[in-house]
Amino acid sequence: MTTLSDLQTFREALAVLQRQVDELDDLKSQHYQEIVEHEEEVWDSVQGKVCVVVRSTLDVFDRLTSKA
Repeated sequence: MTTLSDLQTFREALAVLQRQVDELDDLKSQHYQEIVEHEEEVWDSVQGKVCVVVRSTLDVFDRLTSKA
């Protein structure tokens, strides 16, 4: 009878452990998703600033060539 009880206790502990692993996987997934979203925000900001620089540079060249 002890072995059945031990087996049941082992199965319950295994179920708890599996649930904890699943929760950890969920947390890891959420963390990586947050990282991706943050990187997208950063690169959108960088792209916007690069566009302003390129546009300004072209404006300067246009003004220089129109004066020449």
